[in-house]
Amino acid sequence: RTQQVAEELIETKGLLDSMRNETANLKAEKNLWKDIQDRMSKDNENLIEEKNRLNHLLATQQSLENERNMSESEARRKAQAKIDTLERELSDVQRKLSNETEEGKKLQLRKEFESKEAQKRIDELMTSLGQIREEHVGVKTT
Repeated sequence: RTQQVAEELIETKGLLDSMRNETANLKAEKNLWKDIQDRMSKDNENLIEEKNRLNHLLATQQSLENERNMSESEARRKAQAKIDTLERELSDVQRKLSNETEEGKKLQLRKEFESKEAQKRIDELMTSLGQIREEHVGVKTT
């Protein structure tokens, strides 16, 4: 019976050692999983911070792009208004030039006509003067 108790004691000690080893292994595994969980939590926090930073950058970039688009739109509007004004001015100047050119042509034609009429009158007067001189010479000689 002592033999049997001794064997049971040895068996129980072996079982106790085995349980201690398993407990130590489970504690080590628990610590490993805890470290993994801590690292994943830290990585998750870092990813959230990075996401927030990128969202802020994206919002800033979007705001800058909206500002740029508004500025470009305003610049285009002003440029178009300036173009429209200049085109109206050009049209007015072209119309005035055309009118003045037409007036110049009419004036030139009138001057040419008056010049021809004056030349015709000069020619008539010269002819008349020539006839009067001839008559005058004829009267003197008679």
